[in-house]
Amino acid sequence: MLTKVKTRIDLPLNPPRCFSYVQARLSQISNEERKSVPLFWKLMQQLDIALEVCPISNYVLGLVETMRNHPAASLFASGSPVVVSNDDPYDFYEAFMGIISVNSDLKSLKQLAINSDLQQPEQTTTSECVGQMASQAWQMERLRFIIGHSFLPSHNFMEVIPEIEKSEVLKILRDMLKGAVLHANGFAIASLDYRFYNLTYRENLYVCDKNSTLRLKFFDVPSYDCNWELLSKKIKRSMTMVTENPNSVYNTVDKAWEKFDSVFKAWKFLISYRPVFEDLHYCNLQELYEDNVMYAEIRSTLSSIYDLDGKGAGPMGIMSANSDLRSLKQLMINSLTYSSLSKRQQRSALGKRQVKHSKWDAFVAKLANYDELGQQT
Repeated sequence: MLTKVKTRIDLPLNPPRCFSYVQARLSQISNEERKSVPLFWKLMQQLDIALEVCPISNYVLGLVETMRNHPAASLFASGSPVVVSNDDPYDFYEAFMGIISVNSDLKSLKQLAINSDLQQPEQTTTSECVGQMASQAWQMERLRFIIGHSFLPSHNFMEVIPEIEKSEVLKILRDMLKGAVLHANGFAIASLDYRFYNLTYRENLYVCDKNSTLRLKFFDVPSYDCNWELLSKKIKRSMTMVTENPNSVYNTVDKAWEKFDSVFKAWKFLISYRPVFEDLHYCNLQELYEDNVMYAEIRSTLSSIYDLDGKGAGPMGIMSANSDLRSLKQLMINSLTYSSLSKRQQRSALGKRQVKHSKWDAFVAKLANYDELGQQT
């Protein structure tokens, strides 16, 4: 279905309603000749017949003085379907810039891509019916992509996590160098699999349900302040916001924040256990390193950490644990402890005095600044 365009082309009165592909050597047609066949160009537009142009080849062969003089420039400006030939693949940018107007923008590039998208199924077919079926199949695939049912980023992230994890794109992104991770919460960086299959399978971990919120804590002998029992299978649902139907479960911001807050309350005592705190922070840095992150700013509360005997260490213990963290081999990362004060703490004079306490001098290089903690919307 390849037709060379001269100064005259006879078109059928009732052409098939499918996209036809015409091999057009427009350099053989002068501007005067093109003006003499206005009906031809009008029909080309009406029938969606694309004209393949080879601006670089035509220029190299001396068929046009410059690419700006190529007839495709005015055709493209008038809205005629134009496709840049595949014999100009080495420098599509040069060909594109040669035929578009200086006033063109990304819309022009998009239209050129759409022209190629619509005409391509016809290019390699020898049968009109086969070409029409190929065009229809191509259009259906393109429509599915535009509508978004098969486009993973158009879905709620929680609904397509398994598909995304199998994606070739994700594999490429994992291997790419990244810039900075900013404002990352130190309790949430490590993967759910690590937190669930590592931290929660440790000995002496107990669970209780207090005011409909799951709480986890390590004991040698459990206390009586809650109905503590050894960890059960229900823990995983209480440790993540991921659910099978997020759009209905979190149909308001308040519901999403309520669940978010309950997750951190459930984790509070678990991750405040000194060995877990240190291992979790180490895992955070390890996973960031494996993702090729060069710099991280990590948020952490200035609460306290505790040992198995119940003895605890205050904010100084948090800072000390971060500072004494095992170094990762070949890891050059500036680990900043980004402390969060709640609104209540910000109003507290005690909270203000803590920041100014002389003991903080030893950790001043590790402390970035303070962040308002709580629901933002």
